[in-house]
Amino acid sequence: MEKTIATDIKSLFEKGLKQNIDTLQLGHTLYRKNPQVWKRYAVQDRLPLTPASLESVIVNVSIENGGLAKVKQKRKQK
Repeated sequence: MEKTIATDIKSLFEKGLKQNIDTLQLGHTLYRKNPQVWKRYAVQDRLPLTPASLESVIVNVSIENGGLAKVKQKRKQK
């Protein structure tokens, strides 16, 4: 599951690059977390992104409730 999500994120990033769109809002996130670094790299109030901008994607998935409780609850109501 983690590999699939990481692949989807990379694909979305690459599609955004082709259209010059920050689909993952990396510029906004950097601006909020570290405005000084954002100001250093920003060009015309935008963070220029390249394929190297997304070095790695780390995904950790934890499913705490698969919804089975809701299914059981609905069956009891019938």
